Amino acid sequence: MKILDLFEEMTKALGRPPTAEELAMAQALYSRDPGPIEERMERFKKSGATSFMDKFYVGYGHPSIGDCGSVTLCLEGVSMLFAKAIQDWPLYSGQEASTRYIDFSNQPFIDPIGTPESHAHLERWRAFYLRNLPRLIEAIKAKYPPPADADEKALTSYLNTVKAKAFDIMRAFLPAGASTNLSWHGNLRQIRDKLIWLRHHPDAVVREGAANIQAFLNERHSGSGFMKTYAETEVHAAQWSNELLWKPKVIHRTTKMTASFNDESLADYADLLKNRPYRAALPPPVAEVGTVRFDYVLDFASFRDLQRHRNGVNRIPLLTDKLGFHSWYLRQLTEEIEQEALALLESQRIALDTICDDEVVRQYYIPMGYLVPCRQQFPLHSTLYMFELRTGQTVHPTARHATIDMYTLFHEAYPNIVAHVDLDDTNPFNMKRGTQTITEKT
Repeated sequence: MKILDLFEEMTKALGRPPTAEELAMAQALYSRDPGPIEERMERFKKSGATSFMDKFYVGYGHPSIGDCGSVTLCLEGVSMLFAKAIQDWPLYSGQEASTRYIDFSNQPFIDPIGTPESHAHLERWRAFYLRNLPRLIEAIKAKYPPPADADEKALTSYLNTVKAKAFDIMRAFLPAGASTNLSWHGNLRQIRDKLIWLRHHPDAVVREGAANIQAFLNERHSGSGFMKTYAETEVHAAQWSNELLWKPKVIHRTTKMTASFNDESLADYADLLKNRPYRAALPPPVAEVGTVRFDYVLDFASFRDLQRHRNGVNRIPLLTDKLGFHSWYLRQLTEEIEQEALALLESQRIALDTICDDEVVRQYYIPMGYLVPCRQQFPLHSTLYMFELRTGQTVHPTARHATIDMYTLFHEAYPNIVAHVDLDDTNPFNMKRGTQTITEKT
């Protein structure tokens, strides 16, 4: 067996790094040419990628060729709502700035209304965040003092944990219009398919962002033809547009579980599911057992954490202020800050009614501590993975306890299916948070 790195081989042949289209072309030729890759490089240099991609990707209807060329986009200064719209995709790959580890006090706010009143509304949230973040940090230090014998490394971890805990709490008061940065990695076909839906999103800010991404990719990857649109496809996507923001008729404030299992398949995998070691992956065939659906309410900030599980359906809810503010965040504040927060929440709620009556636009001005309805439906193996990952003690407390509630229902119904969860609540100040960062190697 011979193994070659295609990117490396093409760079040597071309004297430069290959484009996404060129990588796709080189791989597509395998389907019609049994010869070695070295011979293909000579043909490739003569023909180029543009004519090939125009002919086969678009003209011959072979979108799978687009699977072989990938791009990584860096999207900076977008709203958290726009980030969620992009990430509402099982095939999304990338990373986003974390409100749990980063001070967001200086991030620009997306203000789609653009009036002095709407700007002032957003800035009142910023002022609260700026004023109370340092006060909360000092309160946490007083409540959880550093270990008496802490060395320099342990003290650094302690201070990082303190800041992380403060961010955990204060993120609830950031409006969803706060800007963030994220990466989006995907192949040409995946990005094309996702942009179809983004072009018809109910949120005009999302639609504008999709148009900008499309224009950017058209300019740099025109040879692929992957951005070509079809009228009938656009009409169909528009018909589905209202489903991209979820507004359920029934709200389940208490977690509800619905399992759709094939009993025969479940019996076939009984031993495998019962005896699985800690964090051992389950093989893909287990998906045929069926799916598990959970309906519950959770603050929008922690919904963003759980929404990162994309191997299934995870509905994106419309953010409103109608279901109340998650009490956990308020309980973590000092009495003085809590009273200030309650007064601000009420005054901002009243003010928002005078600023905007469009439910989609209102989202940009609502803080992420408000409760939203959540629905997720995953295959069995993805459900177990979520249980194990999101019950860890360094997970955000509201997301963690929502996951524990889900696991409890599941375990009661299926006690013989093992999930290696952590249900220990005795350590509310876990120093591991302070080590979960990117540092220079020494």
